[in-house]
Amino acid sequence: MMHHMQSPRRRIGYAGISAIAAATLWCAAGAAVAQDYMTALNYLSAALADGSKTRSILPALRATRDPGLLPLFAALSRCGDRELRAFAVEALGEYGTPEAAAALKERVWSDPSNEIRAGALVHLGPLKILTDQDLLEVVDKIGDENVRSLAADMLAQGAGGSKAVPALRTLAKSRDSTIRTTAQLSLLKMGIEDHKADLVKAVEDIKTSDAVVSLLVRKIGQGKIASAVSLARQVAQSDRSAPVRVAAYAALVDISPGDVQVVRTALQGSELTIFKIYLLKIVSKSPQAQQHLTILASDPNPSVAALVRLELARLRGGLEVSAAVAAALKLGHPIVVDYVIECARKDMAARGPLAEAYVPPLLAYIRSLDAPGATLGANHIRGAMAATLLMNLGTRQAMDSLHEIATGRYGSGVRMVGGALMRTTNPETIGLARVLIKSSYQEAVFDGALTLARFEQPEALPALRKIVDSPDPAQPGATAMAAWYVLKLSGKGPAAARALAEQIK
Repeated sequence: MMHHMQSPRRRIGYAGISAIAAATLWCAAGAAVAQDYMTALNYLSAALADGSKTRSILPALRATRDPGLLPLFAALSRCGDRELRAFAVEALGEYGTPEAAAALKERVWSDPSNEIRAGALVHLGPLKILTDQDLLEVVDKIGDENVRSLAADMLAQGAGGSKAVPALRTLAKSRDSTIRTTAQLSLLKMGIEDHKADLVKAVEDIKTSDAVVSLLVRKIGQGKIASAVSLARQVAQSDRSAPVRVAAYAALVDISPGDVQVVRTALQGSELTIFKIYLLKIVSKSPQAQQHLTILASDPNPSVAALVRLELARLRGGLEVSAAVAAALKLGHPIVVDYVIECARKDMAARGPLAEAYVPPLLAYIRSLDAPGATLGANHIRGAMAATLLMNLGTRQAMDSLHEIATGRYGSGVRMVGGALMRTTNPETIGLARVLIKSSYQEAVFDGALTLARFEQPEALPALRKIVDSPDPAQPGATAMAAWYVLKLSGKGPAAARALAEQIK
């Protein structure tokens, strides 16, 4: 599913692809082939210059996660349109490469928008490339309180946490409740309890927003701040919204695993299905899970009882898992299906083919959603997610059955398999893509062609060229993806990306 962005306020400059870029592409191949390249390149160039199309093609290009497009997003992060820069920073944050990190660091120091600076800093955090000195310079030299707060908090989490104390003491008195709470918790983690009473007051004050309280308990859990366990317990047992209380219970168990019994008691005392299921996730991760799950097996809520049986089966292993998955999926409750898919994802990642007990019930679930026509709903998205897991697992039964669905009557089953192909990481699915690319239905051809292109199969080129030569005005994003892969499979992706980046102003 593609991310959407609002229409940019400014158009990107466009005067056609430069003569040098055109000559480079033209000389590289015969005239007819070069014309295909130029058709694809000029489509992307013109679409980037058209404000009404930019909002569609950029999320589509981002959805490819293709590293060859990094120069384009780096250029967009420097453009004059603030909205486009913010979008580009989010896209760069998904790459995790040194080149993307360099572009993000540039935004931290150079962007005129403090919100974009903060966004770039957030994405740099997980990459672990910012030194203590880098973070100290952000704290000392950037005036925006939010940016300084993020840098100080990141510094506090590392070995040089003590260097952040002066800034954190100042930020702990901020008027902004989020910044104030973050700083106070960072200090508390380092054993400085000057503001613990302030945190207690914030939790007790009904005027403190759920967003701030949720942040507070999540940071308590992530940092395993033992001195704040009473705060987590207080929020968990409060009248706050269910999501905030779930976060508090999770933090409580992160710090004090023995408190899982408190979570189980709260689950038993609630009548809210979603709340109970989220608490069940916490219980199931506990070292004492089997003991508590055995007690919960008789829960009167059918959805909860079905998922408890699944968790017990996962602990025991074997064919019992297959029966439990089938029973849970049969209920059809969206959150139950999501829970099962998440369990399947974890077990397949941990056990590989040994998790094949999931295969028959997930296939049955996908088939149960199959219907004539191409209209897809939320359940079909879940079906596509299940199909992706099966493709990544790659057992013979899974692959043969998905092939059978893909070659069957055209309908939502074929579309789910096509959607799964667009996300799978298993190159053995190339055969399935070859089936779809021969379909008489455009959606199936597109899914197959894009999948083959992702796995760098040149046989996708004829179908991709056809999409670019006859673009659907209603789907500029789809045409943009096809155009990019025409360029990439032609071997001219880097030159094309540079040419597109050069037109960004």
